[in-house]
Amino acid sequence: MKARLYPILAGVCPRVYIQGMAPHGVQRPYITYFTFGAKAINYIDNAEPDSENAAVQIAVWSERQTEADALMSSIESALRVADTLLCRPSTGRIDAPYEPDTGLCGSIQRFDIWASK
Repeated sequence: MKARLYPILAGVCPRVYIQGMAPHGVQRPYITYFTFGAKAINYIDNAEPDSENAAVQIAVWSERQTEADALMSSIESALRVADTLLCRPSTGRIDAPYEPDTGLCGSIQRFDIWASK
């Protein structure tokens, strides 16, 4: 699933980092994301599921809140129309608190994502 998600995010912003962390000093804006859960698929006959699920949190970091918000809006739009994944927001967008140590503003949203195996 990550191999399908990454190019969609990179199509919005070329700087995409997994596990919610970007390298120190990376050019801004950038995207971070991580998986924080998944729905298990179990069949009564113990058949192997042909799809998988992930709950993913995506964050955009920028020096300007308006830029972070606009990029997150573009990410949501790109995920909604993706043909390799079924993505739906599980939360609305929220602004991350301003980070005085880094000078960054953020926009965060969680998504429920399904993909065939």
